[in-house]
Amino acid sequence: MVKDHRTSFEVAQVDKVMDGDLDGFHRRLSQVANQLKIEKELTCQSLKCEMLSKKYDNGTTALRGVSLSIEPGEFAYIVGPSGAGKSTFIRALYREVKIEKGSLTVAGFNLVKIKKKDIPLLRRSVGVVFQDYKLLPKKTVYENIAYAMEVIGENRRNIKKTCYGSLGPGWFET
Repeated sequence: MVKDHRTSFEVAQVDKVMDGDLDGFHRRLSQVANQLKIEKELTCQSLKCEMLSKKYDNGTTALRGVSLSIEPGEFAYIVGPSGAGKSTFIRALYREVKIEKGSLTVAGFNLVKIKKKDIPLLRRSVGVVFQDYKLLPKKTVYENIAYAMEVIGENRRNIKKTCYGSLGPGWFET
């Protein structure tokens, strides 16, 4: 049997989001963004795509003529029925999927012309929150964030400062 290491506060927060209570989640996300000074970085970045198209090898057209612009500070939701191309679009934003036609600029990177060696730099600039969270199940929220920061070479002092400063005291109850 696998022990769930999340605190009761963490479980309650996840349950609220799963139940559709996104207001509190978005407020907290904004607070975290402010505390991490992400807003400052986002002021010079945006997402723009024009006539984006993607057709898979099996003949399935996932994206056809998608155009949109998301300006710094905006929240955007991608909704639609199963098979509408939502996942393909998101995967294109961090260059897991290569688009075939159109233009796509994310965080200052031209994803049509981006070189393979620059993809890791793009991925350090773009955050994606997956529907299934992609968290390490045996770790707490703190440990998941700390691990991600360790991977990019952040020092322990900054990791601790960022995690405690961002998440607040409720996330560390035992």
